[in-house]
Amino acid sequence: MITSFILPGQCRRHMIAPWHPDHPRRLDAIERQLALSGVARQLQHFDALPVAPDMLRLAHTSDYLALLADAADSDTPVALDEETLVNADNWDAARCAAGGVIKGVNQLFRNQADNVFCAVRPPGHHAEKAQGMGFCLINNVALAACYARRHYDIQRIAIIDIDAHQCNGTLDILAHNHDILICTMYQQGLYPWSSANENAPNVESLPLPAGSTGQQARDRCLHQWMPRIDAHRPELILISAGFDAHRDDPMTELAFDSGDYFDLTRDILAMAERHANGRVLSVLEGGYHLESLAPSVNAHLSAMIGLERP
Repeated sequence: MITSFILPGQCRRHMIAPWHPDHPRRLDAIERQLALSGVARQLQHFDALPVAPDMLRLAHTSDYLALLADAADSDTPVALDEETLVNADNWDAARCAAGGVIKGVNQLFRNQADNVFCAVRPPGHHAEKAQGMGFCLINNVALAACYARRHYDIQRIAIIDIDAHQCNGTLDILAHNHDILICTMYQQGLYPWSSANENAPNVESLPLPAGSTGQQARDRCLHQWMPRIDAHRPELILISAGFDAHRDDPMTELAFDSGDYFDLTRDILAMAERHANGRVLSVLEGGYHLESLAPSVNAHLSAMIGLERP
């Protein structure tokens, strides 16, 4: 099993402010844990370069991308919302993150990797077609889906979002596209609070009450998602891999533990083996408590490599 680990260098360097939850320490903690566990030695490590604006237009409007580019040239950061700021560093990081997911798709369809994990920041699943929000500028998973369909002529994709916040941006870009099935779990009543597209025919929403455990969520996923995914027969599975449903993450009130991410990942890999020749591209989203983020990513990657449950 060849698992590609893509971490663009620019994603490590950008920082909005010391207080901001999406801090470079997130990637430092992940890499430290992977080294300590020995998982790092079983990964193929790659950097990534920024993508061209033409590529970003697969998922976003020209006006929105021009706004981001202009904001990056400003002398002071430009606020898209209270916690989503644009400066030169994070615009470069967002374009490199997008370059990472494009590289990952290429690796899968050129038989250079069996599965891929993109350790990127800023995250992406809140970024809508014409609006960034929730720390997100470019919707990496939506971009990967659009790129895979255009460049590799595949028809059916499944997006599985396991972040504790609803993927409003992914829904905004891809809802009502019957070739792309979007399965999204999230804590009820949490940011972004609602999406106009959550009941679209290609969306399988799984709102979770506060306090839900990983086993409870997994049971509902197997009951609700698996029949839809099996019927859809995706040729590629994309994971929006948020780890903020962990019981120690202060931004949510769910009760997952690190091992739950191993079990969820193994379930997804089994679906990919049935339908997609094992092709899975996983992209880092949320997870802001370093002591739970790092072992959760370690568990996720352990499943992708084919190791035993940590």
